Amino acid sequence: MKATDPYEALWPFNYPDLPSEFAKVHDSKSAIRFELKYAPLDYDSLVVDPKDRNGGDPLDWVLEHAHYVRSTLELVHALAMKDGSAALRLFDQFRVDDKNYDHPALKGTGELTFPSGAYKNTTLVPAPRSDEDALWYAPSIITLLVNNNTRNIYEELILDSKGRIIPVQFYRALAEAIWSMVGTLAVKAQQDEERPYFKICKGCGTPFFAKDKRQLYCPPIKGQQSHCGLISRQHRFQAKKSN
Repeated sequence: MKATDPYEALWPFNYPDLPSEFAKVHDSKSAIRFELKYAPLDYDSLVVDPKDRNGGDPLDWVLEHAHYVRSTLELVHALAMKDGSAALRLFDQFRVDDKNYDHPALKGTGELTFPSGAYKNTTLVPAPRSDEDALWYAPSIITLLVNNNTRNIYEELILDSKGRIIPVQFYRALAEAIWSMVGTLAVKAQQDEERPYFKICKGCGTPFFAKDKRQLYCPPIKGQQSHCGLISRQHRFQAKKSN
């Protein structure tokens, strides 16, 4: 996918719900909609060899990252809710290949191939067999995925317009910024006071961080109405009208 028109300046950290928006990407149409609405994920800035740059984001690469961002958000939700059965099911979405190694040191481990910047990595990870194991291993999987996709994220002190010192995060690609925000949500998932605010959207099933406990639908971005909430209200109106 190659951008032909200039994009508005996007500072992703101003939109903490951006990971949930990206998690909704599942095919070429939704990938194009996301990049037109926000910005390209910037594959070219993550490749090591300049010869590998192609002027756009490979669709398969975008879909792979979206799949893992969604699965990671769902694992964060399972961790926040202490839902071991959900966590165990999610290990299948991560495609952990349990090799059933005979060596005692490798017992209970499997291979995970996952996106890492512009490339893929394969490493050994725990392969849980129970709900309790899945909850115990979930933080290590989340840490692995976030760390491998935020290698160019760094923080610097700058002076604002009033001469005050403020910390600012910098990144190389939008994909890294999104993964960084996934990590921030994972940290919140460990805080008891934040746990009730991790929700699964009643409309689209996407994990999101709610502003209050009553929120049922994923939040709007950039001041819009919640798309899922709007659809739900329309359905209720149509049903009431029909009755």
